[in-house]
Amino acid sequence: GQMGGKDNYEYVNPLGSTIMLSKKFKDAWKKDPYRVKEKGKVKVYYNIPDTINAFLKYGGIRQKKSGVNDYGVGINRYRQIGSEYKGRTVILDGTGVNDQTYNPEDFNVTVIEEFREFSRATLHRYPLDLSKTLLGTDSAAKIDLIANEAIRVIGDQKALFITYKDYAERFKKKFTSMGNIEVNHFGNLIGSNKYWQHTIVFFAGLNDWGPYQYFSQKTAVKGDKVNLGSSNSEYVSSEMREFYHSQMAVELYQDLMRSNLRVAGKKDPVHIYLWTKRMPILGY
Repeated sequence: GQMGGKDNYEYVNPLGSTIMLSKKFKDAWKKDPYRVKEKGKVKVYYNIPDTINAFLKYGGIRQKKSGVNDYGVGINRYRQIGSEYKGRTVILDGTGVNDQTYNPEDFNVTVIEEFREFSRATLHRYPLDLSKTLLGTDSAAKIDLIANEAIRVIGDQKALFITYKDYAERFKKKFTSMGNIEVNHFGNLIGSNKYWQHTIVFFAGLNDWGPYQYFSQKTAVKGDKVNLGSSNSEYVSSEMREFYHSQMAVELYQDLMRSNLRVAGKKDPVHIYLWTKRMPILGY
């Protein structure tokens, strides 16, 4: 009955370890895991038994089946660093102060004075959310429109164009003759220093992991249940709206800081082009 609830998202309580999948089953699965072909690539579901066992043991959040998605489960646990280690753990995280996946009371936080010059950055905002769903409808025309706009505002400056993985190759083809525009996708930029000379960052979309990911993260950090009401990434509770906007802002900042803006001592103007109507994201 817990998998067939009327709400889009529901908490599922732990069911205990007595009904967990056996080691024999897991070993057999991992020798020949389930595979499915998606968009020309084979996806291997190697860790499904471990995910099921974690869900049974710890509980989680169930996403209702829809015409787009099958049943989904969200599982996140907040683990305190240090309980199993002797000595000190030091985390160097430039976005840690605004990242709400940290519980501030669990850390001694030291904030170093910013030594980079951010006043040289100018933000240009298009008041429209470029979601993957929106791009997927009449995609050829929309990709043409966005690519042409990028070419217009970028000119001959070195630019990093960031979009969704599913659309990155199509945008690359639009910029084939533009040697100054490099395309990459969300999730593929962590720690990269490749684009430090680029003074323009053009975001064609924002990386939204979906409600049950943010619900699961917030539940884990809070250590208690949250309001699971949402519609089209609009959250019912102010607590969830704040958490969602902060996490979106952290990811946006991480990608933005692959550009010339990350380089201390530089004074070149940096221009950021962003498609979003979610103004709270810009406040972090």
